[in-house]
Parts: sequence; structure tokens; C-alpha cells
Amino acid sequence: SPLGPTRWLLSSAPFRRLGLISYGVYLYHWPIFLLLSPANTGFSNAVLFVPRVAVSIGLAMLSYRFLETPIRTGRRILQLPSAPTAGVAIACLVAISFLISSTSPVLTLDFAANEEAVKQDSIVSGTDQSGSRPTLAVFGDSTMLSIYMGLARTSAKGGPLLARGGLPKLGCGLVRPMEVQRKTEKPAVPRDVCDWNLLWSDYFSTLAKAPDICAVSFGPWEVGKHRPVGAAEWLHPGDSTYDALLESEILAASDLLVTKGCKVVWITSVPTAAGKNGANAELAAHPEWQVSMNETVKRAAAKRKGTVGVADFAKWYASAPRQDASNRPDGIHFREEAATALSDTWLSKAIFDEAARLQKR
Repeated sequence: SPLGPTRWLLSSAPFRRLGLISYGVYLYHWPIFLLLSPANTGFSNAVLFVPRVAVSIGLAMLSYRFLETPIRTGRRILQLPSAPTAGVAIACLVAISFLISSTSPVLTLDFAANEEAVKQDSIVSGTDQSGSRPTLAVFGDSTMLSIYMGLARTSAKGGPLLARGGLPKLGCGLVRPMEVQRKTEKPAVPRDVCDWNLLWSDYFSTLAKAPDICAVSFGPWEVGKHRPVGAAEWLHPGDSTYDALLESEILAASDLLVTKGCKVVWITSVPTAAGKNGANAELAAHPEWQVSMNETVKRAAAKRKGTVGVADFAKWYASAPRQDASNRPDGIHFREEAATALSDTWLSKAIFDEAARLQKR
């Protein structure tokens, strides 16, 4: 009788060959999938599916030809004329795996280049020629710097905002005068070198025209452990003393930007995720610290109705499953491609809409 479709498929040559190497596929696929993971490569599981399968099947084929078959037939592996070739082939496959891993998008987080791009955007003043798009400048830490690169791409494609740089600064947070402890085994970092009041005031002094919208976001630097200089006790978001200090800084920063002529939109931050080799472990273990900070941002904004608003990026980002390990390879900063997709999909318009709401008040 004719073969049914299932039996015909399973008896076809490709599936019969797959059956021969099935043990090798089973044996090698797991370490290959772990090696070529979103966390190691920065790519999503969907993108990694084909290279994972290809490397797993390739190793299984070599294993079957040069390892399993000689063992089953009783031949000594080292007497095979092709053994050196097999070794080279296996080494090449392993090298390809590491090459894919080593070309992770983490390397695209070129902060110096990004800061220069923001600087160049800041030099250009004025509005869109048609006058239809409000200008945007951003302020914050290195996370905001990574987000800006996406906002700039959306702007270049004709998005609702005209990106005009700003001052997102690597390694600088908001709360002053404080020390921040990133890792308990390392000394605290003095914060007096990152006075946003001085830095932002200097920035505006260079502009011919202030931006229409100032978007602000701070994250990991503010949710770590802090203490007043010279004090003994470390504080974090959720502690009433620290929350009061944080709120006062948010209000002061907002007031400065408002006096410069901006509609101020704060962007809530996504909780920090674990990075490679245990990086960000403490912050990743306490997402409630970021949640607490985001609530403080909202409370502060509510005290400045009409001039300060909030784009709740953290809430939107958490509203649907996302490839976070691909979006933020180090658990903190967004790849430019990811930042662009997030800006195209939601963030750029959310900032625009919130500023428009403030304009109507």
C-alpha cells in the first residue's frame, strides 16, 4: 500500500541521515545553544535558531564520521587518514561559534562615538523647516545616551520629534552630594564631578535657541546604594531619607530645565538585568529599587503639573514579552537597533504626546 505522508517524510533520505547522527545532535546541541545565547551574542532566539541548528548538525556529522563510526566498527580513531582533517574541521566549527559570540552587539555600545553624535546634534539649533516638529534634547546618564541613538534614528526618518542632542553623560547620576557604591568590594565613587546643575547650565549657554522638549532619564546610578559624603549608612530607593533626597533633585533638575524654556518629560527606567560574569548582580536582585525610583519620578512630576510630565517607558516595556537580553546585552544599555525599534514603536510618540498634553495646560 502507498506510504502515508508521515511515514513517507520520516523515511526520506534527509530524515534517515538525521537519524544516523541523532545522538550527536542530542549531545552537542545543548552546549551550542548555551554558547550561542541571546546573552552572549545580543541576538534574539529567532535569529540564533539557524546558526544553532547548523553548528549542532555540523558537529554531529563530524562526530559520527570520525568518532562514533570508528568506535562502532572497532577501528582505532588515530589510524584514520582523515583524522587530522576532522580535527581541523571541528576546530573550525568551534572557532565559528566563538566568532559569532565575540561579534556580539555589545561592541556597538561605543559611548565615545555616541557622545560625539549627540554633541554634533546639539550644535544644530532651530526647528524643522516646516515648523511642524518640536525639537528634543535629552539629559541623563549613559542609559539615556543609548536611548537617544534610537530617538535620533526615528527623527532622521521623519518621526514626530526633531532630535537636537542634549547632555546624557556617561558615569554621572542625579543625586548630589552623594557617594554611590556600585560594588561593595570597591571604594565609593565621589559624585561631585557630575554636578548636573553646572553641566546643564553650561550646555544651555552654548545654544542659540533652547529645545522645545527636554527628556530626562536616570537609572542604574540612582538605584544603587548611596550615602551622604562622610556618612556611614548606605541608602537606596525605598528608604524614606533617600527618596526625599531623590525627589528634591528631580524637582530641582526639572525647575532648571523649565526656566530654560523646555517642556520637561521624564522617562521612567527599566529595572537593571543581570549582565555577563555576574555584573549588575545586586541591582538585578532588587528590581523594586528601580520601581521605587520610578514612583518618586511620578510623585515629583505631579508637583509640577503643566510643565513636567512622565512617559512611563518602564510600564510599556514590561507590558509585553521582549527579548531583553538582546535589547540590553549588558543588562543596562540598549543596542542602537533595539533603541530605534523601541523609539519607532512607542517612545518618540509618547514623548511628543506628553509634551503636547503639557502644552495644552
